[in-house]
Amino acid sequence: MIYILAAFLSCGSFNVPAIPLCGTSRDFSDRIDAALEGNHPAGVIDRLENLKNDWENCHLAKDSTFARLYHILGRYYWESGNIEKGLTYTRTAIGVNSETSPAASGKALANSFFNMGAMYAQKGEINAAVEAYRQAIAIGSRHDDKQFIVAKAYKELASILFGQGDLGKSVLAAEKGFAVSRKLGDSTLMAENLIEKSQSLIALEALAEAETSLQSAKLLGSENQRLLAAIYSLFAEYHVKKEQIPAAISNYEISYRHFVKSGFLYGCGQASVNLGYLYAERAGNYKTALECYQRALGYFQAPQDKAIARNAIAGVYRKMGAGEQALAFNQHAIREFLQAPVPRNRYENPEAKHIRQVVDKTNLLDMVVLKGHLLLSDYETRGETPSLKAALATYMLADTMIDFMRWEHVGTVSKLFWRNKTRDVYEHAIRTSYLLNDPEKAFFFFEKSRAALLQDQINELGANALLPEKERIKERQLQSRINELLIRLSSEDGGEAQKGSLRASLYDAQEALQHFAKRVEGSHPAYFAYKYGQRISTLKNLRDHVLGSNQGFLSYFIGEKFAYGFYCDGTSASLREIDFERYQETVRDFERYLLAPQLQNQDFKAYLKTSFQLFALLIQPFGVTEGKRLVISPDGKFLPFAALSRNADKEDFLVRHSPVSYAYSASFLASKHTPATKQSFFRTFFGMAPVAFSPELGQASLPGSDKAVNKLGRQFLFPKILSGKAASKSAFLMNMAQFPVVHLFTHASAASEHMSKPAPVLYFSDSVTTLSELDLPYRPATKLIVLSACETGVGVDQSGEGVFSLARIFAGAGIPSTLTTLWKIESRSAYQVSSWFYEGLCDGLPLDCALQQAQLKWLNSSDKTEQLPYQWAGTVLIGKTGKISAGPHPMTMWLILAVVVLAAFAMGYGSRLMKRNNTGTSKPVPKKRRFGLFI
Repeated sequence: MIYILAAFLSCGSFNVPAIPLCGTSRDFSDRIDAALEGNHPAGVIDRLENLKNDWENCHLAKDSTFARLYHILGRYYWESGNIEKGLTYTRTAIGVNSETSPAASGKALANSFFNMGAMYAQKGEINAAVEAYRQAIAIGSRHDDKQFIVAKAYKELASILFGQGDLGKSVLAAEKGFAVSRKLGDSTLMAENLIEKSQSLIALEALAEAETSLQSAKLLGSENQRLLAAIYSLFAEYHVKKEQIPAAISNYEISYRHFVKSGFLYGCGQASVNLGYLYAERAGNYKTALECYQRALGYFQAPQDKAIARNAIAGVYRKMGAGEQALAFNQHAIREFLQAPVPRNRYENPEAKHIRQVVDKTNLLDMVVLKGHLLLSDYETRGETPSLKAALATYMLADTMIDFMRWEHVGTVSKLFWRNKTRDVYEHAIRTSYLLNDPEKAFFFFEKSRAALLQDQINELGANALLPEKERIKERQLQSRINELLIRLSSEDGGEAQKGSLRASLYDAQEALQHFAKRVEGSHPAYFAYKYGQRISTLKNLRDHVLGSNQGFLSYFIGEKFAYGFYCDGTSASLREIDFERYQETVRDFERYLLAPQLQNQDFKAYLKTSFQLFALLIQPFGVTEGKRLVISPDGKFLPFAALSRNADKEDFLVRHSPVSYAYSASFLASKHTPATKQSFFRTFFGMAPVAFSPELGQASLPGSDKAVNKLGRQFLFPKILSGKAASKSAFLMNMAQFPVVHLFTHASAASEHMSKPAPVLYFSDSVTTLSELDLPYRPATKLIVLSACETGVGVDQSGEGVFSLARIFAGAGIPSTLTTLWKIESRSAYQVSSWFYEGLCDGLPLDCALQQAQLKWLNSSDKTEQLPYQWAGTVLIGKTGKISAGPHPMTMWLILAVVVLAAFAMGYGSRLMKRNNTGTSKPVPKKRRFGLFI
């Protein structure tokens, strides 16, 4: 009987349904606690799954305890490697606790969103991860007992932002996390946030601040082996930036030992990779470098980490001249990193769709760029054209990745960092196009290498036109708040505590703007399409729709090793390599004369010789015909091309043969200028001349500038002129966007002593304004702004983007043309050249021809001393060169008025005559005698 019962109980053919253990929600909460007491994750998951089944079979209402059960199950599934199931359970927990019923626990959402963010990040779904962490922060910030989650979420956000390359915002996020951690008194969390902050500061080369943060982190994390290891790794990177290689190697070795003690395998691998880089790149010890990278492969477990080590090995083999081995390791690295179908053929690349969702685009970009370099080297070694064509396709892919990264970044600091970092890509891409004799593709890379952030601004202006007025106003308010905080941060006033508070507010403001942008992108598809649409001018578009009559376009790229020039007009296009060393030497000599006007006067023959050498290097090879209207797109600083001499022995300035203007890029010229409102007939010209300045500004007065601007205004109908105290900053910002032509007679400087960071400033009677403060109205009516002030075309040369000057910020606001200055100019020449320029403008000349005419008049009417370039060549035109209509000329209106008066007089006189005839008051007319055949 016993054996029969045993057989019955063990028989699988009979399933007796389990009877659920029911009870209250509180009972289930106690059972959850009991289920968590086991150590083995699989056992915990089984017990929690049984609890879940009991809950469902007991038909209990879903409340906060049910949500807690699903939250914990989600966490255990995630930790056991089943991310999809982890996400499913976590979403259910969030759904229950998001209900408005009393049974839900709103604050528990902070934990669930945090876990969701970590799971999405692990999956590589970066946008979803960021949004989840933001939700964790927003919810947790409302509850005192969730501040730990808030601090952790900021730390994770800072890490993601660093991986994306948004370094400036990464610093701000880490500072927010540190502030919350400090309130909690959690030294570990404080150290973790300082570590995140420090790595971004080091990448941005803010080394003094990075060192301070690292020293603080070291004190806070002194008992934690893993934290110490991370800190010593960053100290090593700090020393690398300072070119202190032995100290860097020593710190990486210390870091490696701490990681070994902590048992953190990933850290051991990362320290090994970093050591390998130093041995390969700085010490030239390739054997030891390869040993370090191979050691890293043994520690790494994740495919992406192994891929980084393999790509580093590829880089070493490239240096050793082993191209085939390098390409093999590089291809393996890309396949391993993406974990997606990647062609094994070296001449093919992964699709862009597999790349866009990658979290760590920084390392993947390194792999793609290295592949391009390896293919180019393969061509240069063996002369195989397929390698060269494949290199070009690879650089095209890298360019697409750079676009993805730029769109993901919020702060200008981060965007500028990456514009500089990716400069090498465009140098090699242009070289590849040159070797392929492909001017059209070279033109594409020329355009992508410059003023991309400016073009983003122009795109955004066009996209904003597609938004409802309410949304446009909201966007401007958010952007104005960011500008206000940037201005306050750039001030010297205030201590570190105050600056920390301002940086925290800046992070919140950037988050608000980014959230707004994501919302409108989703609800307004046309806005999204316009904002992110590629509006890079094609060569055909440049010829057919951008260049005017008899115009030629000259663009330059100056890299680290090579220099190129591109020229096109209506009939031809050419790409030429420029002697790099000669260019560097000649520009240095030429700038020496520009910066010291007395040298021009003392040794004008030497100036002519140098300027001719530059002409022969930059213009003569392209066969520019006589009278061609030249548009020049420089790479970095603007040089006064009009003052280059076509003859080494006698003065023959280029301006005597060709009008010269400048462009940030051909794409900028191709962008449309569409004011938000129609030009008013009664608003034609707005001029300002402060004359005298507030004493604390320390600026000399400009006597006669008020008379000069009034004289200019008389060439326009209904001008508005403000001078003296009326020429204030607020008056400028209030009025300038309403007029097609704006003229400023004032002081300006490429840097101000009133700001802690160098920034171009413009002076008004009461105060100054900076780049970040020029919060101009949306799509102004202004077609031309004339800056008769010193150095308005000068600023910081941001590699890969151009000079950030006052002139450029007006271009970014949608003003298509700017007449600006490259150096401190004499008042008399500024007034006179401006007057002659407006004469040409009002006579209907294109802007570049009007400036040429004005400069020629100055040269032809001045004595020899005043004919020196520093007197007249500092004024340059940037932007569109077409004719501008600012309404009828006052003389025309006087003539029309005179005609009207005469016509009125004539009509009145005729009316009086008719009236006299009708009333008989005039003398009677005698009857005429008739003559005829009959009497």
